Amino acid sequence: MATAQGDKVLSRLSIDSRAPTKQSLEATSENLSKTSEHKEMDRLCELVLRIGSLIHQLQKERGVSAICMGGGEPGMLHTLSMLQLQTDKSLLDLTQFPDFPSNMKVSPTTLGHVREEVRRNADTYLVAVKVYNKLISCLIKLISDTLRELRTHHVGQTVASYLAFMHLKESIGIERAIVGGLLSTNKEKCLPGVYADLVVNLGHQEAYTQAFTIIAPNFVLEEFNKEIFFSGELETIQNQLYDYKMAGRPNDLAAAMPDLDCFKWFDLMTARLDRLEKVERMIARSILANGTQELRFKSLKDGSRLVTSAELSAMGLSEDYQIDLRELDVQREIGRGTTGSTYLANWRGTKCAVKVVQVQKEAEEASLLMKDFTREIEVLLKARHPNICQFLGAAIDPPTYCLVLEYMENGSLYDILRSGKEISFFDIAMGVARGMEYLHYHCHMMHRDMKSPNLLLDESGKVKIADFGLTCLDNQGDKTAEIGTYRWMAPEVIRHEPYGLPADVYSYGMVLYELYTRKLPFEGMSPMKVAMAVATKDLRPELPADIPPLLGKLITDSWCGKSSRRPTFKEVLSTLNQIQEGLSAADKALLQSKKLFKGSK
Repeated sequence: MATAQGDKVLSRLSIDSRAPTKQSLEATSENLSKTSEHKEMDRLCELVLRIGSLIHQLQKERGVSAICMGGGEPGMLHTLSMLQLQTDKSLLDLTQFPDFPSNMKVSPTTLGHVREEVRRNADTYLVAVKVYNKLISCLIKLISDTLRELRTHHVGQTVASYLAFMHLKESIGIERAIVGGLLSTNKEKCLPGVYADLVVNLGHQEAYTQAFTIIAPNFVLEEFNKEIFFSGELETIQNQLYDYKMAGRPNDLAAAMPDLDCFKWFDLMTARLDRLEKVERMIARSILANGTQELRFKSLKDGSRLVTSAELSAMGLSEDYQIDLRELDVQREIGRGTTGSTYLANWRGTKCAVKVVQVQKEAEEASLLMKDFTREIEVLLKARHPNICQFLGAAIDPPTYCLVLEYMENGSLYDILRSGKEISFFDIAMGVARGMEYLHYHCHMMHRDMKSPNLLLDESGKVKIADFGLTCLDNQGDKTAEIGTYRWMAPEVIRHEPYGLPADVYSYGMVLYELYTRKLPFEGMSPMKVAMAVATKDLRPELPADIPPLLGKLITDSWCGKSSRRPTFKEVLSTLNQIQEGLSAADKALLQSKKLFKGSK
């Protein structure tokens, strides 16, 4: 009977969970990128998919090993040997990949040592769980290292959600192995150590689930929600297991889950993990496909076609703002933002900044990018203010869409604060507040991504607000949650609650903190931890003891947890004027020592 059960499991595994072949991985990689500019993303795609495939196979091998080591189901040994062959194939595909890191300690020899250690300790299935855990953890770190550069790109949020998801899936895989091993033993009670591992793992699952749902983009959450919720028999079993874990003592698992054996458990949990692998691959493909947004102008201008005046006018652009892409002499990349890369260029003898979006995606993604692009044009055409970056025009040659803006010689406030250069605290603070007051009360718009990288300084040091790709009308009823960047993001936005103009004021409070301390908000914390701490614990950065009291109060009022208590930008300007006029000689000396006080611009 046991052999028949094992063969049944193996049959399902062979059909649903085959290790991808080299040809299928190459086909996936080719679908992600069709042009020579995307070869690097193709490389990343194939490497990440191969690592993910190996992890999925090792998770299955661990689950069957735990059942075999439990001693109760010898029929699963045949299943285990066949799974090991599939794992070997996935490992070989990975290690033979040309760009596989040579210093990575993942090899057939490594896997052989893992299996040998399991065989030497066949009396306890926990060894099987723990030695596989170590190897899988090493592979997840390899994925993290592979995607490290993309964390600072516009896909950084999706990268963070992908890594959180990998850890969540792994904790579910560990649960499959522990419970499977326990069910295959003849012991009536769960040993205290095993029970403790189950309870700890429950905490890990809850933490990773919370982290993932906080940081994942909405399109990722939609797919996740389709696959994560239990139904039917699995829902009943998971509820029983949850009650068992929460009981606080290692009772008889068979009594708590009377209708469950190790075969049924493994079958149900493997089906669940296979569904989650589909989500994992979808997130990986999204990261890598969107990563190809980075481009090189030279290749884009080859074979360009002109867009008609009618097409540009339909976007709200008069002829005065229409620029031929071929007139732009692009020199070098100078920055990256949430919706594209920015380049230094010359246009008709004038330095300018060219922000580029390449709409070369699937229909839904292309529609979202075009929506952001047209929104930014609408804002820039309407928002004409000394503290808002000046719009010179747009150069459009599908699939390339460019915003041409005035060039800000001194770069971003973020970079200046970290360079140690002398600046004027009040000139910058009031300049930003003036620009935001205009945006809020004259244009009736929210910025939704107020942060130091989006505040630029010209040659004279005047600050100007930039990057309006996420801007929306204040009265827009369907404002999207989780818009912005976590270190500067208001708690109500993180928590998916309704929000309005005060969310920009919260972000401004973080900018004031950054401006005074020259420190990144929540320095030393990952964006994921920042989001969780702000949303659930109302955490804020600690203000330095030497900050002038009225300035400290303005900052704490601006980032107040209750949005209704935050000041308007008109009130912020009034307060800043009062603080500046009331500065004592000691306050001025303090600001000068911090290189934050010099003549007004």
